[in-house]
Amino acid sequence: QVLNEWLYLGNFSSGQNKDWIIGETPVIGKEYTLTSDANVRNGKPKKSNGYRLPSFVRVAKKGSKIKIDTLTRDKKGHKWARVRFVGE
Repeated sequence: QVLNEWLYLGNFSSGQNKDWIIGETPVIGKEYTLTSDANVRNGKPKKSNGYRLPSFVRVAKKGSKIKIDTLTRDKKGHKWARVRFVGE
């Protein structure tokens, strides 16, 4: 079963770390623990939908463990990841 669960990880531009939900710069294939609650979405913002937020799926609780499958970055340095939850 392929889940389409995406998280906004934060703005990783230089000096912009106040909205991170993991403790370090993300890397595909690594596991991380969420440092705060986060909204799980069914996709990432795309040009085709005017960069609107995708549909809300659920809230992932602080302390949940995620593994990053896909990582994207927009022009503002905001990172979105398709994730798998390995522990909640």
